[in-house]
Amino acid sequence: MSALQELIERTSQESPAAFKDVNERTAAELLQAVFATLARDIDHAPDGAYRVSGLGIFHVRTAEANAKGKGGGRRVIFRTKQPKAPAAP
Repeated sequence: MSALQELIERTSQESPAAFKDVNERTAAELLQAVFATLARDIDHAPDGAYRVSGLGIFHVRTAEANAKGKGGGRRVIFRTKQPKAPAAP
C-alpha cells in the first residue's frame, strides 16, 4: 500500500463523513491534484511565509550555494495551524 493510500485510509477512518460519497480512486486523484497544486504554488512563492488558511504556514527561503557549489536551493519548513486554547473561565 502506498503512502497516499495509507493517508486516505486513515483519513477516511477519522473523518468518514468527508469520504461518504467518494471512492478510493477519486480520493487519490483529488489528493494528488491538491498536493501538486500546493507544490507548484510553493515553488513559485517568493521567500517568506506562504499561508494556507486552515492548514498552516510554509516558510520558504532560497539558500545560497557554498564555495563548492553545494547546499543551494529552496528550503521549505511547514508549521501546522495551532488549535486555539480554550478560554479561561
